Amino acid sequence: MNEEVRYWERVGMYVTREFAEEWIERVNAQEGSSAGRYLADDIDEYEDSTIGASSGQLRREVEKLFNEDFKEVELPASTRAILVASEMERNKKNRMRELMAEGLEKQDAKVKMQEEIDDAVSEILGIDKGDLTVTQGIKDIQSYSIPDYNSLEIFELKNLLKQRGHETKGRKKTLVERLIEFDVSMIPLDTPSDRITYGENNSELVEALLNDRREEEEE
Repeated sequence: MNEEVRYWERVGMYVTREFAEEWIERVNAQEGSSAGRYLADDIDEYEDSTIGASSGQLRREVEKLFNEDFKEVELPASTRAILVASEMERNKKNRMRELMAEGLEKQDAKVKMQEEIDDAVSEILGIDKGDLTVTQGIKDIQSYSIPDYNSLEIFELKNLLKQRGHETKGRKKTLVERLIEFDVSMIPLDTPSDRITYGENNSELVEALLNDRREEEEE
């Protein structure tokens, strides 16, 4: 793990100092939107992770984090479950083709794929699959907001791509498009359009990417 990052419990992820500052600025600028929100496990609702915290307090938290020695932190089970479910959702097309090649009909392959996601998530959370509401609950209430990456500096874009395990070479336009493509790939195709927000500058690309994914799903 890169020691230039710190685990910020407030947002539930590792951040660089630059990313934390950008996050604070974005939350302040987008008050009332989905920025800075997280899933509260006890009530299955989204809450604002900046409630009761001023921008000054948030910056002091970040300053304290980076003044302390680096500590590797295991992500919460709920966060790991969401990441695993999202990754499996991204690979859904390939897995469905594998299942259909094994003889399953398309609808049966979809059901099998969802069962595999539920199995993986329930194992991480340590609960019975019959009690599982996480994957369906996420789809029911999750909102997706694609940031205005154009406002970031090139080194910030590269840092975000590095965190996602993607190529960091290219001009700024290419880096922005790569991040948007990643964000769109994480959005379940059955997400209502009113739960997907993005800036006007990104509208054409986002809509084209979503349409491409839907067309591939129908094949």
